[in-house]
Amino acid sequence: MIYFQGNLVIEPSLDRLITFREGRGLVRDNEYRFYYITEQAGLYNGFYDEATEFQHGVAVVQVNGKWGIINRKGIEIIPPKYDKIETFENGYARVRIQGFTGLSNLNGQLIVKPNFEYISYAGDGLFRAEQGDKVGYFDQSGNWVWSLTK
Repeated sequence: MIYFQGNLVIEPSLDRLITFREGRGLVRDNEYRFYYITEQAGLYNGFYDEATEFQHGVAVVQVNGKWGIINRKGIEIIPPKYDKIETFENGYARVRIQGFTGLSNLNGQLIVKPNFEYISYAGDGLFRAEQGDKVGYFDQSGNWVWSLTK
């Protein structure tokens, strides 16, 4: 049983509650499918192959081998199309497709398209991008501060 503020929220019928964060519980059923429940114990918007807990109002989910992002209402912010989406840090997540990395914000907008071998946060709102032997830096809007150079 799970209680929230002293009230019974979930009857003991779940196979596995992994985490409960930001008003959403991440659950795995006995068929190893993932889904979310609300504080009212209501299931919403179906099952996922894999899923992460909610962080900053969004969660990363996998459907048919592709990763996307949903909001707290279960609405897709980024449809499942990426090979990988990493955990959000500082409001940004690296997205990968066919071995290349891009950067997305919490609204699902691509800051830079997946054209780079590696992207990392450099600090002070700057990101470092690497492509072959070239390195460059761009800001949170995707504007190049230092273009790719050797």
